[in-house]
Amino acid sequence: MADTNTSYEFRLFINNEFVDATSGRTISVRNPSNGNVVGNVQVAGSADVDAAVEAAEAAFKGPWSKFTGPQRRDCLIKFAELIEMRIPEFAKAETLSMGATIMLTQHVFGPWTVATLKSSASFADKIEGQSFTDQDDGTYKIVEWGPAGVCAAVSTWNAGLVYFAFYVGAAIASGNTLVYKASEKSPFDALIIADLISEAGFPPGVINIISGDGETGAQLAAHMKIRVLGFTGSAPTGKKVAELAAKSNMKKTILELGGKAPGVVFDDCNLDNVVQVCASHFLAINGQACTASTRLLVQSSIAATFTQRMKEAFEKVEADLPRDPIDPTSGIGALADEKQLEHVLAGIEAGKKDATVLTGGSRKGTSGCYVQPTIFVDVKEGSQLWREEVYGPVVLIKTFETEEEAIELANDTEYGLAAQIFTRDIARAIRIARKMEAGVVTINAGGIGDLQSAFGGTKGSGHGRTGGWYGVREFMEPKTIKINMKYDG
Repeated sequence: MADTNTSYEFRLFINNEFVDATSGRTISVRNPSNGNVVGNVQVAGSADVDAAVEAAEAAFKGPWSKFTGPQRRDCLIKFAELIEMRIPEFAKAETLSMGATIMLTQHVFGPWTVATLKSSASFADKIEGQSFTDQDDGTYKIVEWGPAGVCAAVSTWNAGLVYFAFYVGAAIASGNTLVYKASEKSPFDALIIADLISEAGFPPGVINIISGDGETGAQLAAHMKIRVLGFTGSAPTGKKVAELAAKSNMKKTILELGGKAPGVVFDDCNLDNVVQVCASHFLAINGQACTASTRLLVQSSIAATFTQRMKEAFEKVEADLPRDPIDPTSGIGALADEKQLEHVLAGIEAGKKDATVLTGGSRKGTSGCYVQPTIFVDVKEGSQLWREEVYGPVVLIKTFETEEEAIELANDTEYGLAAQIFTRDIARAIRIARKMEAGVVTINAGGIGDLQSAFGGTKGSGHGRTGGWYGVREFMEPKTIKINMKYDG
């Protein structure tokens, strides 16, 4: 059964044209709220990946190389403006494909996508270099930043529109060309956007959009002509991407991987704010966010009150499930697909061996990809639940006594993407933030990104950054030019 009368683009976009994949393979995308088919998308095989890379290479060496910074800026701004006019269409495609609410995709992801592209555009005509005088050794040195060449990006599904903007904006602002692979769980928003690329003024081959599964992503990671690869996804897959990149041509990788973020809750916090962030905001995307506080560390003096408040908040959301995420009044959607549903349920069952279920703990209903919002207490620190990312509406609560204990518990993970601290004592918050082994530490708020600062992880959560100048610089290479000032011939 089809979910919509809209016929979404299912082909690949290479060299400013929609073309059929040569692989002959397709992937069926289903609405996770009801199982209906949204559409069938073509899978890029090795020949298709080669064609996209060749188009990008020709553009990088050809017309695109003659575009100035202001010209690149203007193309990106126009691209953003064209996208802005069609946000409802893109948002609907994303909601139908991966289950996030239309409220989230249309009113958060859509505007954020536009703002991110415009922010990246602002750097296109402001790329600076450095110079060093000849006072020390008689050599005048210049360091210039230039594009790396043909780049690629493999996107995740939980916020596909946003990651499209992060990677495309940064790579294009700095003068590269790009092959972008949309997630097989939610490919249609990127393919709809592809229709605007030529209209925005980009020459053929500058931005190429393909779809496919892990095999397609692996071909990009191993391709000998790609110089930089951005990947957002799970830590196990990120390791495979890094290995393929190293074994091929040592291409640079930007890896934004999973998380097991701690939320450290002190007894002087604003409890209403904490519950809002750790329950309402967390559940808005069903916990499918790598920055989400899934390990809640609570000072023992307020643990009983906090736990009861969280339980009530989770059960209130559960009472509203299942809801169709396309309904504008829906506050929580479905998990991304059947595979994700199975993964989350398996994580919950594994957690039951080493922890106590306070609320939830099961599938919600018998159809659709819905899980009861779940809270675990009395969790063993070395358990699978403590160590591994569930990536669903599942949190665990553990108490602590002292600041030192909180820091030790928070850092007891191989992940290092995000951490949150909740306290009215700002001096303590900053003191603890500096000791957190995480790329992004947020105080009295959730782990959200922005357009100015760096976003990315440490340890097992990857390396490289998106956001602002930090993201643009990841797609560039510094070149040093030296001039012998003593030369007189």
